Parts: sequence; structure tokens; C-alpha cells
Amino acid sequence: SMEEYQICRRKGIRNVAIIAHVDHGKTTLVDELLTSAKKSIEGSSEALDRLMDSGDLEKERGITITSKVTRVPYKQEATGESLVLNIVDTPGHADFSGEVDRILSMVDGVCLLVDAVEGPMTQTKYVLSRALQAGLKPICILNKCDRPEAVSRLDSGETETKLVELFEALGASEEQTDFVTMYASAREGWIVKEDPFVALELSADGYNKEETDEHSMRHLLDAIVDIIPEPAARRYDTSVEKDTSFEG
Repeated sequence: SMEEYQICRRKGIRNVAIIAHVDHGKTTLVDELLTSAKKSIEGSSEALDRLMDSGDLEKERGITITSKVTRVPYKQEATGESLVLNIVDTPGHADFSGEVDRILSMVDGVCLLVDAVEGPMTQTKYVLSRALQAGLKPICILNKCDRPEAVSRLDSGETETKLVELFEALGASEEQTDFVTMYASAREGWIVKEDPFVALELSADGYNKEETDEHSMRHLLDAIVDIIPEPAARRYDTSVEKDTSFEG
């Protein structure tokens, strides 16, 4: 008979993939995210290790990928919990379809990064459709909200409507279609959760990330921690209660 195992959740870890069109600001966003994560652990012993290195996650999942993985140690202010976020890049071309599926099998959620003016592009749609089919939890980030053309779209809710329509067209579940939307300007260093009016204000008045971190990428890190599930692991020790968390 097959050895029995329990599915357990691994505490303190989040595995998430970023889906973004090549020009939609991914590198800038990840850099800002790393800056916020670094601030969260400053003065503690955990050094920020900006190695886009997939070693640990690959070993754990038994899958080899060519994409980069950024390991981000993060301390959540609200809970005081220290976590590690593994942020995996997804390839920008559909001819890497095998790679896309391998990456998505390593993560529990995705951040869909979309230019607030241009909306989702073809390649983004392909990777998103695979992510939704895999049952992953999405977070949507509308980037470049500081651009004048973005303002009218935010005002009218046009981009959000298009996103919901896209999710429905790609066969998203009801829960997946009820995604959290964040509004950002990675270039200016701000992000806002679910409130386009604050985004419009920041876009109009400007934001000085050197003086305040009120709207820093910490909010995106928190959203990843709060929305994306802990990774599941098989545990072959049947004395453990089902679906309990353990320190991994």
C-alpha cells in the first residue's frame, strides 16, 4: 500500500509568481519591493539576499526552472512575523509554455502586473490563463498610475472592468474573479490597496518616498502574505493532525 501522508501548510513562507508584460515596470516594482522588505528587517540579523536564485525552491518542489527566483526575507509590521517570500519570474514568451507550467506548479499565487493605460497584453493573458486553470490565487497590480493617461482610466474604472471581463473570459472561478486590485507607480515608489481615489490623489500631488513610507511597497508585501496561501507540503508522519501548520 502507498505510504499515507497529510497535507500540511508550511508557516512563514509564500511562493508567488509575477506575471507582467516586458515594459510594464516589473524590474522597478521588484526593486521597490526589495527596498521595503529590507527596511522591515533592518537592525535584525536577517540579511537581504538579492539573489535571483531558484535553488531552494527547486529542491523543495523537485522541479528545475530557468527563470529567476528572488528570495525576500520580510518582517510583517502588524504581526511581527518573520517570513520568506519567494518571488518567481515568468517568461515573456508563449513558446516557453512548458516552463510556464513548471513555474506555476511551484507557487500558490500570482501577482498580475498590468500597465494601467495599456491593460493586459497577449502574453500576459496566456500565462494568466494557465495560472487560473491551476487554481492559483491572483493579486492584480495596475502600474504606472502616475501617468496622465492613466488618470482618466482610473476615474472611469475602465481598466478594472476590462480585467474582470478578461478573468471571466479565461474561465476564472468566482473566488478568483473577486481579486484584490492594487494601484501603483513603481517608478514613484507608491502602491495603494483597493482605493483608486487615493491613487488619483498621489498621482496629482506626487509622493516623496524619501520622506514617507505611508504608501510603500510594504502594502504589496502584506497583501502577498495575507492573500496568498502558505505552501502545502506532504508529510508522511501520520501522527500529525490534518491541515495543521508546522514550522518548515
